[in-house]
Amino acid sequence: MIIFFLSGNFFCQLLEFLCLYLHGCGIYSINLKKNLKRVLTCFPLLLLSTASTLLPYHALFTVFIIFACSLFAFMYIFQDCPLNKLFIYLIIYIMIVFIQLLSIPLIQLCRIPQDSILMPLFGNSFCLLISVIHYRLGRLELIYKFIVSAGVTAKIFLGNSFILIFCIVNYVKQSTADILHNFFFLFLISLLIVCINGVIIYGSLKIHKQKQQIEMYHSYLPIVEQLIDQVRETQHAHNNSIQAIRMLPATCHDYETLSRELTDYTDYLISQNAPVALLKINMKMIAGFLYHKILRAEILKKKFELEIRNYCLKTNTPEYDLITMFGVLIDNAIEASNEGDTVYAVLDSRDNRVLFQIKNIGPKLTPEFSSKIFQKGYTTKKETKKSHGIGLHQLKRMTDYYHGEILLSNETDAGHTWLCFSLTI
Repeated sequence: MIIFFLSGNFFCQLLEFLCLYLHGCGIYSINLKKNLKRVLTCFPLLLLSTASTLLPYHALFTVFIIFACSLFAFMYIFQDCPLNKLFIYLIIYIMIVFIQLLSIPLIQLCRIPQDSILMPLFGNSFCLLISVIHYRLGRLELIYKFIVSAGVTAKIFLGNSFILIFCIVNYVKQSTADILHNFFFLFLISLLIVCINGVIIYGSLKIHKQKQQIEMYHSYLPIVEQLIDQVRETQHAHNNSIQAIRMLPATCHDYETLSRELTDYTDYLISQNAPVALLKINMKMIAGFLYHKILRAEILKKKFELEIRNYCLKTNTPEYDLITMFGVLIDNAIEASNEGDTVYAVLDSRDNRVLFQIKNIGPKLTPEFSSKIFQKGYTTKKETKKSHGIGLHQLKRMTDYYHGEILLSNETDAGHTWLCFSLTI
């Protein structure tokens, strides 16, 4: 009797597994024979899920062992990122449940006893027939496109729909009035909801960060290429520069004139070689970003001078977030400067942290200014307050998130008061 019971359950599990595999092949648009070896290696999981049915049917372990074996087999057979495979499995599970529901009227017409093993066999056989039709005629590959492009809301809805259906199906099958058992069942279902929603949100945040990084690469890699082209042009002009230096003694008739001309010309050459220095930075997006800011300052008839003290930048902060933080400080400094003014910046790295200092001619610090400068909406710009007062507040939040430090101070030089920001991240 036990052998007959196990054989019937194994055949039911096998039919459900084949339905799962057919739908999976249809969604991934692959031939049924492609993963046949992987399918065969999953038979021990089918035997395990079948053996679990020897437990009392109302036992929670039976439900979750069968589910875990089915999910693990699906994740093993198909090759894709784990999150995509999880959501595709959830969709297939929901589809199979609804197909099985469609078989209930046929079961009643055939007068198959509900307590008989023939009922799940008939239902799963009907499900397998519909699965074959789906594989042959259905455009299941659209499901994969939906999963890839779906947002967080759609995935959370899908996850919660699966949990609701899973809960209803298994709760109806158990049909027990045991209060303690019901409590543990609902507790595990709630735990499953929390876990799946957590996985969805974590995966979506990770994808969002990856998209940010890709957008940064698309924005600044062309600028890096422009930077490389300018360096090549500078290298071509190197021989002309040497010749010009060699001719200075012939055109300057006294030491003071020669010294002045040589100093001015070498300062000019150093400024022209600034792009070469940027290319030495180990973070190429940062290099492209800084070069972009130098060019922008020139367009605004201002000057942005950068001193690089360490080309090997080390930090736990992602490069795209560094660009956001540097951008706030540089844009504010350039906007606060007048035409012809110079903004000075220093880039350094110590103790696995990046140090960025920037200063521009600005107001003298007051207690009120220092306490409000990082507050949301606070600005000293007079044009409009609608679009200002956000950058420094965002910078402070990001600095705190990465356990960094930002300091504000004043310097006095050449009769001017300088507003200085020092960021350690």
